[in-house]
Amino acid sequence: GTFTFSRGGSAASPNVGSDTEGYAHIQIGDRTVTDYQNQYQYINFGSNSAGESYYGWQIGKNTNSTNTVGPDKGFYIWNHNSSSAALGITVDNKVGIGTAAPSYNLQTDVLDGNSNFIGIRQADQIMWSIGQKASDTKLYFRSGNLGAETDHLWIDSDGDAKFTGNVGIGGTAKTKLDVIVSAVTGYSSVQNDGIVIERGGGTAALNIATDNDQQGAIWFADGDAANSGQIIYDH
Repeated sequence: GTFTFSRGGSAASPNVGSDTEGYAHIQIGDRTVTDYQNQYQYINFGSNSAGESYYGWQIGKNTNSTNTVGPDKGFYIWNHNSSSAALGITVDNKVGIGTAAPSYNLQTDVLDGNSNFIGIRQADQIMWSIGQKASDTKLYFRSGNLGAETDHLWIDSDGDAKFTGNVGIGGTAKTKLDVIVSAVTGYSSVQNDGIVIERGGGTAALNIATDNDQQGAIWFADGDAANSGQIIYDH
């Protein structure tokens, strides 16, 4: 059967009903009464006693686009005194944390000026996080527990990026940038802040490609522009 919780005047009352499809469920609101289409259908947690939010926490469905919890027909968890839902699921299967109207399949919003990070951790291993700091608009990749994070990579809205560590392409890096076609056994970099191209058993190549009749150049410079030099190949 069905328990139908309807407003029914000044107080809601549960009623046992039948379901023609034979499924047992609890129903909040009456699908056959037009009035309920303009109201929230929700379960309330909390009270208006001192020290608590006026209507407490609520979970339920917004049944009309003129209400302000979230888009029409979405399902939400919210605090009645809050301007946005803590969690929202829209009818087009988007999930919002801190927003009732996510634009993406999963979206997290922070409206109070705090940082906005998503944490990822396997069992008791190191915590990884990705998100934005409150101080700027860069996207950060970090490791470490809350309050003791280390930034490893950031990308800004112009596409500029900074990586704090070694980068290995094709293997584990021994220098700031290590391009490993195939590892050289026993090799260790003397200049550990340089660029290395490794290829065991073959030619390690640095290719500079240009259009026809253009120059390929390697520049050398220091703090004095007059001391700069270059190696040029002129096609």
